[in-house]
Amino acid sequence: MRSKRKTITTTCFIIRVKHRTLSQVNWRKKLSKKHLQSPSALCVISLQDWLSMNEKIRLSDPQSERINIPSNPNHYWKYRMHITIEDLIANHELVNSIAEMIRLSGR
Repeated sequence: MRSKRKTITTTCFIIRVKHRTLSQVNWRKKLSKKHLQSPSALCVISLQDWLSMNEKIRLSDPQSERINIPSNPNHYWKYRMHITIEDLIANHELVNSIAEMIRLSGR
């Protein structure tokens, strides 16, 4: 009996923001929702992307969230979360938002 294989696809979404400031459109959350709603068998969203959805805990400098800078041999695949796990768990707004997005996507 042959096993069925699931095709894993990657999805890239471009969200157009015209004549609006980024504070008016939470494009970070929209992008994560699009990834969750994709037909891919797997959806991997980085911790930085989850944290960036909340203005209270998002770092003001997005470059500080990078995990790799290929041109710099001393900066390789590392990331240190800027808040504690306890503070993250206590942020009910973010936790509930993530849980709701995952529930609505059916994942």
